[in-house]
Amino acid sequence: MDRSREPNVVFVLNILLYAALAVFGVLGACAIPAARHDLALSRLATMYSLTEYGSFYLDAPEGREPNPFASNTVDKVLARGREISSKPPILPLMMTGEYVVLRSVFGLDLKNEADRGKVMRVLTFTFVWVPFFLTVLLFDRTVALFDVDPLIRWIVTLFLAFGTQLWGYSLSINNHIPGTFFLVLCLYLALGLIYRKWAPAPWRFALFGLSAGLVLTVEMPASIWAAIAGFCLMYHFPRKTLGWAALAVAAPVAVHAGVMMHVTGSPFPVQVHPEMYLFENSYWRHPTGIDGLNEPKGTYLFHMTFGRCGVFIMYPVLLAGLLSPVRYFLRKPLRYHRPLLLGALAERFARFPLRAGVALAALAVILGGCATESYRANEEGRKAMERGDYGLAVEKFLEVQVARPDDPAVALNLAAAYAAAGRETEAIAAARRAKPSC
Repeated sequence: MDRSREPNVVFVLNILLYAALAVFGVLGACAIPAARHDLALSRLATMYSLTEYGSFYLDAPEGREPNPFASNTVDKVLARGREISSKPPILPLMMTGEYVVLRSVFGLDLKNEADRGKVMRVLTFTFVWVPFFLTVLLFDRTVALFDVDPLIRWIVTLFLAFGTQLWGYSLSINNHIPGTFFLVLCLYLALGLIYRKWAPAPWRFALFGLSAGLVLTVEMPASIWAAIAGFCLMYHFPRKTLGWAALAVAAPVAVHAGVMMHVTGSPFPVQVHPEMYLFENSYWRHPTGIDGLNEPKGTYLFHMTFGRCGVFIMYPVLLAGLLSPVRYFLRKPLRYHRPLLLGALAERFARFPLRAGVALAALAVILGGCATESYRANEEGRKAMERGDYGLAVEKFLEVQVARPDDPAVALNLAAAYAAAGRETEAIAAARRAKPSC
C-alpha cells in the first residue's frame, strides 16, 4: 500500500470500527434478551433493597415481600447476621440513582416482572455499553499520544474492541467494563501529563484522582495500575498530585468506606473477611468449577497461561507482545512488525468461535511491541533541543524523517533544529518540505 494514502485508509477503517461498535451497542440493548447471571443479579438485588427497604441488606424486613433477586445469586455474604451483596457498593449506588429516575419518569418497576428486562437493558446500555465504547475510543487516543504507526494503532484498537473479553462483557451488567473505562481514563490523563502532551491544569489532576478512586472502588484488582500511574504522576508533579488528585481520590473511597462501615462495621471490602462467606447454605463453603481450585496452584497457573484455557494458547497474538521486553533489553528495532501483527489478526479471527478474552493489561504489552524506533529518536531530539545540543537534535530528527517522510510535524522539528544550529538554508528547505503536507 502507498504509505502516503495510509492516513486516509486508517481514517476509513476507524469509521467502520466505531460504526460497528455503535450498531453492536444498539442491537445489544434492543434485540438481545437481558442477561441474568450473578454479575447482574447481585447488583440488582442491592438496587431492589435500597429502593424497597431503604437498606443494603438483601433479606427482607418482617412483613415485606422477599427480594426477588437475592435468592438467585451466589455473590452474597453474611454481615452482622444479615445478607449483603459481596460486590462493592459504589456501582450499585450509581445504578440505583438511574433506576429511581426510570421509575419516576417512565414507571418502570423491578417489582413488575415485565419491567425487569427493560430496566436491565437500560442499565446495561448506560453502565456497560457506553463505557465500553468510550474505553475503545480512549485507548485509541492514548496510543495516539505516542509515535505509533497509524495502522498498528488501528489494529490494537480493533483487538481491544472485538478480540478481548470486554466485547462479551459488554452485553451484561458487570463491573469490569466501567472499571476498565475508569482505568483507561486514568492512564490517558497520567500519560498525557507525564509526557507533556498538554498543560498540567488542576482539573486534569482532579479527574485523574476521581477516575483512580473509581477504579479502586469498582474494579479493585485493577487499581494497581492506577496506583503505579499515580506514583509516576507524583514524581513529576508532586504538589498537584498530592493536592488535587488526592482530594478527588478520597471522594469515592470515602463513600465506599462509609457504606461498608455502616453495613459491616468495617471500612474494608468483604473480600478481606473470609468468614463472611462461610455462612450456612453458602455456595462458598463448597465451591465448584473454576471457583473450586481443585488442582495444585502451579498446575492451575500453567493452565491459565499455556495449558487448557491458557491465555497464550487461546490468543497467540499475545506472544507478539512478549517480543517487546526482549526488544527493549536488546535495544534492537523490531522489524516486520506489520506482518507479525496482521498475521496474528488473521489467526485471531480464524479462531473466533473460541471464548473471547484477555485482560487489558495484556494489550498494553502488545502496544509496547508496536512502538517504533522513531519515537525514541524523536524524544532524544526534543531533549537535545532543550539542552542546546542542536547538532544531535538535527541528527535525531533526520532519523525520524527517514521513518516518517510525509509527516509535516517532523519536518518542522527538523527545521527548528537546523535554525537553532545556524544552518539557515537547510532550515528553509525543511520548512518548505512541511508546507505541502499541511
